Amino acid sequence: RTPSRMLRGLGAKAGADEGSASADAEVKGEAATPFAEGKDGSGAAAEADAKVDAAEGKDEATRPVRSGPPFEIAAVVGCGFLGARIALELASQQVQVRVYDRSTPASEIQSKIRALLPEFMTGLKLAEISNDEKNALFDAAVARVAGCDSIEEAVATASLVSEAVVERLNVKQSVVQEIEAYCSADCLITTNTLGIRLSNIQAGSSIPSRILGLRFLWPVLFIPFIEMSWTEHTAPLLKDATAESSARLKGLMQGLGKLCFECPLGSENEFGGSTPYAATLEAELARRGPRRLRLDADQATRHQAREGRVRTALTEAAAAELVVESEEQCIVCFDAECEAVIVSCGHRVLCMKCAEEMETRRQNCPICRTRLAGEVARIV
Repeated sequence: RTPSRMLRGLGAKAGADEGSASADAEVKGEAATPFAEGKDGSGAAAEADAKVDAAEGKDEATRPVRSGPPFEIAAVVGCGFLGARIALELASQQVQVRVYDRSTPASEIQSKIRALLPEFMTGLKLAEISNDEKNALFDAAVARVAGCDSIEEAVATASLVSEAVVERLNVKQSVVQEIEAYCSADCLITTNTLGIRLSNIQAGSSIPSRILGLRFLWPVLFIPFIEMSWTEHTAPLLKDATAESSARLKGLMQGLGKLCFECPLGSENEFGGSTPYAATLEAELARRGPRRLRLDADQATRHQAREGRVRTALTEAAAAELVVESEEQCIVCFDAECEAVIVSCGHRVLCMKCAEEMETRRQNCPICRTRLAGEVARIV
């Protein structure tokens, strides 16, 4: 995992980036901060980044070298309860985020994002930086979010699009098809659906292989886990194209320090004809093994606190001390590759076979003794 994903190169990168291209309650917050240079917010981001440098007491020459995000621009369609948090989470890691919401004027998008300040500060509660630095990081993240007047404007230059609209099939199909009409040919389109069949959302798409499930685990901000899902097609070409898109999406998420878990949702015919998808989802996933990940409040708080400290660590050594222990080889059988993570504690030291056996026996994590029952997920 790359340290200092929030603090790295804030001033230098902002200068380099200048000019680059549901059941939602109304959120009331501060008035949107106008962009200093251009609608992408690069000028405001640079100004906010300068505040970080001033708070650190460092100039550009003395700051550690920090790499940038794995992609420059993302789009979020839907700025409700979930979409707003996805936008801020991406922006906090130096991604320029374009947001469109049909019920929110473009000029009010930043106000919605600013209303998330308390949640953002929760993730930085234990970070070893000053309050001025924390506020500067939030200002810089908000400045990277730009409201848009149309889906076309939001997705035109995006490498990744996150659809976070209301959980209704006809709405999601319509939105995804409009995204596809205006985004680039190599853009990855993701949906946050929890209960709609992915193959139904893909219906009518000209490139269904690039439409994938990407679920940000609640409470989204400073959560290092993310769930990827895809349709397991049987046609060879479509199957290979889906595998390629999944690999690209995994690479982008890993570049943001996310640990990706798999949740294959089955082919379009696997549930049989008219069987309702939501009614068979849990049974299907139980048969397959992978679970839909959920974090309880205590688990989320622990992960947020650790992630906030990792992201704001200024050196490799400091970040390494905070990263949860992991191994290449299973420490139980000493044979298979580690592909399971114990969600509650984050330890990655078991192969899936050993993890499932230990979970069945209700045994504990071999590192910290956390109970495994219901806590194992497979890494993509």
